Amino acid sequence: MIVSAGTPFAEAVSMHRAGATTLAIRDRLRALGLDEEAVALLLAAVGARASDAPAPEAEWGPTPAPLSAAPEPLAPVAPSVDAPPVTFATTCARCGVFLTGTSSALVLATAYCTTCAARPDVNYPRAFRDAHWGKRDGWAWFFGALSPFIILAGVFGLLNGPSVTGLLVSFTGIAWAMFWTGAQAGRIALVLAAVVGATYNVVSGIFPNLFVIVCTALAMTNTRTKLFFEIEVSEAELAKAWLNVHANRFAQWARGFGIVSLISFLAWLGTLWAAVATTSFGAIAVVLGVIGLRTVNEQAQPPIGGKRSAVVGLTCGAISALLGAIGLLFATKLLS
Repeated sequence: MIVSAGTPFAEAVSMHRAGATTLAIRDRLRALGLDEEAVALLLAAVGARASDAPAPEAEWGPTPAPLSAAPEPLAPVAPSVDAPPVTFATTCARCGVFLTGTSSALVLATAYCTTCAARPDVNYPRAFRDAHWGKRDGWAWFFGALSPFIILAGVFGLLNGPSVTGLLVSFTGIAWAMFWTGAQAGRIALVLAAVVGATYNVVSGIFPNLFVIVCTALAMTNTRTKLFFEIEVSEAELAKAWLNVHANRFAQWARGFGIVSLISFLAWLGTLWAAVATTSFGAIAVVLGVIGLRTVNEQAQPPIGGKRSAVVGLTCGAISALLGAIGLLFATKLLS
């Protein structure tokens, strides 16, 4: 069936072929009295069939007067809050289907259809959130496991005589136990115990307990810990946490062996064991670092990161292997 030259669809196709922008076509269709859903459908149809013959006739209301040429673009207007966030040229980044406002979703600033956006390999930040929401992480188990011993230490201190130190230690143990339960007050108590303890140490002329301070700071800023306490975090933070947990295993092992190799060299400096351990751990770190770098694929879905860890492991391993080899050379000469 041939479309009348004056239908909204014909006008949209004509404007598209004349080089009009998507915004101009959208504004013209709105000016013709079409609602946002109809505008979205027409734009999608124009993008898919603009190069073909006129589309079948659709009833879009009163037919306006024919236009002899593409009209001048109307003055830009602010898009409606209900307007689709995509144009007819937008397709799903995974399956390639055309998107409309009601069939699209954004994942890490990339447009997908709702079917693809529901896949855990595409929306891995959301999958990570759902998997760890309200579940204890490593920090919760760390504080929970140590809390009974801290409480007992504080109680024994108080039994030997009332003291501020005994009270602070007891309070710290209780705060750690509250943190393990997942109560929101546990987060406040954890910070309060660290701050009060550090302040008391400074006033008393004692160096603050850096172990407690560092552990508290790391736990309060950890994404997994926030999810345990059911605190919403941004999509970007979830993606970063996913990479930290599910990152390139070769890169993580390379970083670990590289750091251990340096520690072994410094711990046993000048001994044969230091040379052997440093050379061995360093060589393992180098091999794992190379494999880790070759495994990195940031374009994969989900992405495979770990480049920084692989570089750290490779660098530390190479330095350690070189130092260990030099140490072995000197040790061999001394023994001979």
